[in-house]
Amino acid sequence: MVVRAGPFRDIASLGDFERAVGGIAGVQEAYVRSFAGDRALLELRLAGELDLVGELRRALAWELRVVDSGPGELEIGLGS
Repeated sequence: MVVRAGPFRDIASLGDFERAVGGIAGVQEAYVRSFAGDRALLELRLAGELDLVGELRRALAWELRVVDSGPGELEIGLGS
């Protein structure tokens, strides 16, 4: 699963996001594949079916909106 997310104000906030996503039950692995400007591309390995958007909303301290989604990919916008 590929997740495009942002904006991130700095690399520390991206690290917080990566750790939060990696801590979701059902996410076996989460790592940042690229980071440019204030946007990141993350690769997730999921254990199976997962309501990823719902789990992200529960796990994150940021407001989240779905910008785009498709098979195997999700783009989210993050707010405060």
